[in-house]
Amino acid sequence: MRLRNTSEDAPHRSWNEVVRQHIARSEARILHAGIFDYSFVRSIKISADLVREELNSIPAVPFLHDATLKNVLVTHDGELSGIVDVDDLCFGDARYPIALTLTASMVKGLPCIYAHGLLHHGGYSDDRIFRLYVAVYLLDLMSEHGHRFNGNERESTNAARERITSLCRAAINRIADFAR
Repeated sequence: MRLRNTSEDAPHRSWNEVVRQHIARSEARILHAGIFDYSFVRSIKISADLVREELNSIPAVPFLHDATLKNVLVTHDGELSGIVDVDDLCFGDARYPIALTLTASMVKGLPCIYAHGLLHHGGYSDDRIFRLYVAVYLLDLMSEHGHRFNGNERESTNAARERITSLCRAAINRIADFAR
């Protein structure tokens, strides 16, 4: 039994590669489904290009990747009261699953207090890298429209598409605001 992995065992050589692969997966799904305008993919790829060196410099820090909305118990006040799924760790930027949590909250129209609390109490920055992550996850959720996962087709109503389109446009603009 092997108890220790080395950097050679890692699926990616840099955090930039993780983010790039995530964008590429979403891009392929969006192109296949043909539901959303490709300009969202293009804008997010350009944003990722602009921060490539910053992404490459992010150290591989261990974090719980599943402490998102589906795997935590949160009080009405937004305080964490328990984590349901703690079977493994990921390594990279600990803000990545926080961005997913924020994105899921926004898309579902839920309060974002849990995600903001994770950022604040973790001492993490809500900077252009974090906002890129939010845009990447919005792109990922866009890419699920028109596809089946685990035998279930993702609901793709006009209202859901309009909401995620509006959120993605705002996320891209927010990244651009950091560059000014």
